[in-house]
Amino acid sequence: MLRSLKILNLSRSHCLVNSPDFSHLPNLEKLKLKDCVNLVGVHESIGELERLVLLNLRGCKNLRKLPSEIVNLKSLEKLILSDCSMLDKLPPELGKMESLKVLHADGINQLSLNTGEVKPWHEHVWSWISRPKRSPECICFSLTSLPRSLLSLNLANCNLSGDGIPKDLGTLSSLQSLNLSGNPICSLPGSLKGLTKLWDLVLDYCTMLQSLPELPMSLAGLSLNECRSLEMVANIPKLFYSLNLDMVGCEKLVEVKGLFKLEPIGNIDLEMINNLSLTELDSMGMLEVELFSNLAGRIIKRAPTLQVLYECGIYSIFLPGSEIPGWFDKKSRGSSMSFTVPSLPHLKFRGLNICVVYTRAIDFDQAEWSCECMKISNKTKGLKWAYCPIYKGMAYEDKDVIWLSDWKMIVNQLMEGGDEVNVYVNMAQLFQVKEFGIRILYDDQEEEEGTQNNTSYTCHQNVIDLSVYRMKESEYMLNNHDTIKRAMDYERISGAKWDCPEITGEREVEEGE
Repeated sequence: MLRSLKILNLSRSHCLVNSPDFSHLPNLEKLKLKDCVNLVGVHESIGELERLVLLNLRGCKNLRKLPSEIVNLKSLEKLILSDCSMLDKLPPELGKMESLKVLHADGINQLSLNTGEVKPWHEHVWSWISRPKRSPECICFSLTSLPRSLLSLNLANCNLSGDGIPKDLGTLSSLQSLNLSGNPICSLPGSLKGLTKLWDLVLDYCTMLQSLPELPMSLAGLSLNECRSLEMVANIPKLFYSLNLDMVGCEKLVEVKGLFKLEPIGNIDLEMINNLSLTELDSMGMLEVELFSNLAGRIIKRAPTLQVLYECGIYSIFLPGSEIPGWFDKKSRGSSMSFTVPSLPHLKFRGLNICVVYTRAIDFDQAEWSCECMKISNKTKGLKWAYCPIYKGMAYEDKDVIWLSDWKMIVNQLMEGGDEVNVYVNMAQLFQVKEFGIRILYDDQEEEEGTQNNTSYTCHQNVIDLSVYRMKESEYMLNNHDTIKRAMDYERISGAKWDCPEITGEREVEEGE
């Protein structure tokens, strides 16, 4: 009867010190020894289980080693060693287990391999070697020779540091899920983009991670929660289509290339500063305003200098103040304003500056945190743009905020003299609009034709692809911080309905084996 047994579950056998002899269980397919907290050894006969596909040793906190015979498990697909905190050795021939698809070794911070000789990189599938140097409590971790067949790899909380991650990650060509959460890594190699089948990358609580290289376009899930040192991400693939993105707590993130960048005003092109008439900022004293990141879900930590946000072809600056500057010729005490773009000889319409003064709402503490938005409608051409910035300046009871924005790149080719335009400002529930103003920008057409002007915002791209923001024909929701919320905000602002793109590739939920 035992010879026909396919599943053996000895999980939570707290009195089990050594596993039984498995030589009489030739047909065993699943072996579960989860949370056998006093288990110190696994019988060498485990190597005879030719049909074993699952071995779960999660939480065997006193297990110090695995028998070398484990490499004979030619059918093994899933090996779970999570939280085997005393495990200090793995068989060096692990890479020969060509059927292995899932390896979970999270929570093992003492793991090492004694291979006898140091083999060059190309002879191994992967070599992880972490050498923590800062703390004597940090214990070296080394995992060598992973099989190419791996689909899922979990090395969370394993004390992996950056120098332990090989440059050639692409060798694990079949990998679909990678979890490196809770490791003291500062960066990942550029070869990460070579994992062309990777659909789930989890880096939660990598608190020393400062930047991310280009990510593979195959990603369907990216989790960066509480990566508190992260400042730059090279790209976020499929953000507007199918990516499940979690970035709560990335309080230092100031750039995702191609999407947005927050930087000191001293780095910004002089033309934009002149457009917003901000050349006298040095004489205005302390101008910093606390910025809340809608992406991170908290106030960001930045140097006390005025910051400029570039996003969706729009520049935004948040300043302390309670009045619309005098150079804005169109002003309103309400939340909307309509005007006709003047047709002026020898002047070419160049764009709009919009200024909003807002204060903290009376019921701020009970208000729902939602998206602040500017909406521009060109009624003549039937075009609409709604912009929800990734950051917002925080207004307090005794401190109003001025939101200045420059819309040159979005509207300069989509408006012209004679167009009827409406501008609407919605500060959601947290804040209340006190006043807002509009300034129309022009180029002297004769001067432009006679001179070659190359100062057009050289620090950022001049051509903006709006297609990814299109909600329906001729209507755009410029929102980079949440694709689901982008559709919800569109409904709230426009009254129209929009079906959100389906989020696919849900993060793997480990079965309770």
